[in-house]
Amino acid sequence: FFYRRGPIVNVVPKIRLVDQGRGDDVVDLVPPFSPIHCLRKGEEIWSLDNRRLYALQLAAMDLWPRRCRVQCLSRDRLPRHKFKTQYRKFNTTSGGRSIDVCTRYQQFDTWSWHERAVELEWYSLSKRLGAMLFVFEIAPIIGAILYRNGLTGFASRVPLVIGFCSAFAVDFIRQQVPVFERKLAQMQVNATMDREL
Repeated sequence: FFYRRGPIVNVVPKIRLVDQGRGDDVVDLVPPFSPIHCLRKGEEIWSLDNRRLYALQLAAMDLWPRRCRVQCLSRDRLPRHKFKTQYRKFNTTSGGRSIDVCTRYQQFDTWSWHERAVELEWYSLSKRLGAMLFVFEIAPIIGAILYRNGLTGFASRVPLVIGFCSAFAVDFIRQQVPVFERKLAQMQVNATMDREL
């Protein structure tokens, strides 16, 4: 919850998208709340406002795989009087790929932008593979109909039956063992984030 703005999901639609039109495929997110406060520790940036970060990441995932950026306020060290209340925010088990949205005594949610990006890529990949395998399943059936009418150069139906069975088997295995598609989706997300695409 944001104190005066209600649940986080109510704030996400209010985040404006500003495309600078520079052709670099980067979108600026302009939130209705003040900028995120961050602490810079070497090359790493640690958010002190995970609820705001959560809202911005939800908005950014609607634009995946486009890159998003946001204005933030950064410091190199915390003031002494803030250290007591902020020290709990400086631990991570995911290398910054997920955030815990919580108050001092209650956890609301754990959000992983990386997992959400993998889900989006996985869905897209699965849809494309399914369409491609559907074509390979239909082609032998059309070939068998043409064979029956004598319009193909095949001497027998065996290649058509083998083609149909192979496409069906590959599609069945793909649906029963999704670990390969998920791994491909993870590789796609990592390549997108490393700007290798």
